[in-house]
Amino acid sequence: MGLIASVALGVGSISPSSGTSVPLLVERAELDSVFVARAGDLVQLPSCAIPCVTATCLLSNITCICENETIKEDADRCILASCSLPEALFSRNLTETTCQTPVRDRSAKFNIMIIAFGVVTTVIVCIRLLFKQYFSTKQRLGIDDWTILLATTPIGIPTIATATFGLKAHGLGKDIWGLQPSSLVAFGLYFYIIQILYILIMTLIKLTLSLFYLDIFPGRIIRRLLWGTVVFHIAYGVAFGVGIIFWCSPISYQWTQYDFTNAPQAQGHCIDINTAGWASAAIGVASDIWLLAIPLSQKIGAAVMFMTGALVTIVSIFRLQSITHYAKTTDPTWDQWSIVWWSTIEVNVGVICTCLPSMRLVLLRLAPRIFGFSEGG
Repeated sequence: MGLIASVALGVGSISPSSGTSVPLLVERAELDSVFVARAGDLVQLPSCAIPCVTATCLLSNITCICENETIKEDADRCILASCSLPEALFSRNLTETTCQTPVRDRSAKFNIMIIAFGVVTTVIVCIRLLFKQYFSTKQRLGIDDWTILLATTPIGIPTIATATFGLKAHGLGKDIWGLQPSSLVAFGLYFYIIQILYILIMTLIKLTLSLFYLDIFPGRIIRRLLWGTVVFHIAYGVAFGVGIIFWCSPISYQWTQYDFTNAPQAQGHCIDINTAGWASAAIGVASDIWLLAIPLSQKIGAAVMFMTGALVTIVSIFRLQSITHYAKTTDPTWDQWSIVWWSTIEVNVGVICTCLPSMRLVLLRLAPRIFGFSEGG
């Protein structure tokens, strides 16, 4: 009677043998069927990826594959080593979609940073150029001023546009499984473009500092060193700029490799871009330290000159940690966010630092008693 009454009241029938409610058994059966259906999608994985995924879990064990982050990371590294990038991207997208992994998004943070830096950098460069043209002792722009103008106008503006309307608009800061495949290919194209622009801008920033030093250091030996530095920076910019352009063969593979919907048919080859990126960054930091050491060796305007070189060097060092996933990731729109973030900061800080000596003179004009005892200029 008690069992009949409970059913009549809608409490739910009980299995005498197990003590488990029938609705719960039905719910579990439905859930298991969903897991089986989701796990069935994983049979679409490329043959190179299956051994990586099944190294620890059965392909049908969706819980094992999805809920253990360590297992997922190990499988991801294995897939990167065993498959082509299109196949690795396809595998990551399929796995995370099957696991129904939430899509992360930090794109808004990038927008705030690039707008804030863009405004500040533009204002400081304009103050520098106006002061040098109309209020300095020489009342003309030097070659270093024209160099920084070249870096910020015909190159800097397209760089900001590429980062904002290219990279950010096509997924920068989001996971690839939240994007359309066409957006990922467009991201690859804009990432290719912005790497070239980055090399050009950083080369011009370092040339600006070198040319500025040439304008204030009269010694024959130091000037020879500085001209050698100028030649080195030009060679560095040309070498790595051309290198980026031809890193992959064909060139279009730089962005078509992101088309994971065409993974088996994707044809192309790239050099070890991650190693090349580390080499470029290491040489960049070394040249920053060299530019930092030059004014200290001359003991002229040491405080301002030290700040000029030190800030760029510090940011360049911070940028090194972002290269870990450079061209070596199955989630490029998320992982490459860090390198674009730090590269943007590095470029803006570099431009601002080249303007510090001029800003010092502006402050001397405005408040000589606070910022110094003589104007100079």
